[in-house]
Amino acid sequence: LVEISGQKRLTRELSLCRAWSLRAGCSSFSMASSPLAELTTAMIKQVARISLLRKSRQQRSEREV
Repeated sequence: LVEISGQKRLTRELSLCRAWSLRAGCSSFSMASSPLAELTTAMIKQVARISLLRKSRQQRSEREV
Protein backbone atom coordinates (compact mmCIF):
# COMPACT_ATOMS: atom_id res chain seq x y z
CA LEU A 1 0.00 0.00 0.00
CA VAL A 2 2.78 2.43 0.88
CA GLU A 3 4.65 1.55 -2.31
CA ILE A 4 1.55 2.14 -4.44
CA SER A 5 0.82 5.52 -2.87
CA GLY A 6 4.48 6.45 -3.31
CA GLN A 7 4.30 5.55 -6.98
CA LYS A 8 1.13 7.61 -7.38
CA ARG A 9 2.80 10.55 -5.68
CA LEU A 10 5.89 10.25 -7.90
CA THR A 11 3.70 10.03 -11.00
CA ARG A 12 1.78 13.12 -9.91
CA GLU A 13 5.01 15.04 -9.26
CA LEU A 14 6.41 14.03 -12.65
CA SER A 15 3.18 15.15 -14.30
CA LEU A 16 3.44 18.50 -12.55
CA CYS A 17 7.05 18.81 -13.66
CA ARG A 18 6.05 18.01 -17.22
CA ALA A 19 3.34 20.68 -17.11
CA TRP A 20 5.81 23.23 -15.73
CA SER A 21 8.31 22.33 -18.44
CA LEU A 22 5.73 22.80 -21.17
CA ARG A 23 4.63 26.08 -19.62
CA ALA A 24 8.25 27.22 -19.54
CA GLY A 25 8.58 26.40 -23.22
CA CYS A 26 10.91 23.47 -22.69
CA SER A 27 9.71 21.17 -25.45
CA SER A 28 12.72 18.85 -25.18
CA PHE A 29 11.44 17.45 -21.88
CA SER A 30 9.92 14.09 -22.74
CA MET A 31 8.50 11.97 -19.96
CA ALA A 32 8.08 8.88 -22.14
CA SER A 33 11.65 8.64 -23.43
CA SER A 34 13.62 9.51 -20.29
CA PRO A 35 14.80 7.10 -17.59
CA LEU A 36 13.72 7.82 -14.03
CA ALA A 37 17.08 9.29 -12.97
CA GLU A 38 16.97 11.76 -15.85
CA LEU A 39 13.40 12.65 -15.00
CA THR A 40 14.30 13.27 -11.39
CA THR A 41 17.22 15.48 -12.39
CA ALA A 42 15.09 17.37 -14.90
CA MET A 43 12.35 17.79 -12.31
CA ILE A 44 14.77 19.22 -9.74
CA LYS A 45 16.22 21.61 -12.34
CA GLN A 46 12.77 22.76 -13.41
CA VAL A 47 11.63 23.34 -9.83
CA ALA A 48 14.82 25.32 -9.14
CA ARG A 49 14.34 27.35 -12.32
CA ILE A 50 10.71 28.09 -11.49
CA SER A 51 11.53 29.16 -7.93
CA LEU A 52 14.26 31.47 -9.26
CA LEU A 53 11.80 32.98 -11.75
CA ARG A 54 9.24 33.52 -8.99
CA LYS A 55 11.86 35.09 -6.74
CA SER A 56 13.05 37.51 -9.41
CA ARG A 57 9.46 38.45 -10.30
CA GLN A 58 8.67 39.03 -6.64
CA GLN A 59 11.77 41.19 -6.20
CA ARG A 60 10.84 43.23 -9.27
CA SER A 61 7.31 43.80 -8.02
CA GLU A 62 8.64 44.80 -4.59
CA ARG A 63 10.95 47.35 -6.21
CA GLU A 64 8.06 48.83 -8.19
CA VAL A 65 5.98 49.34 -5.04
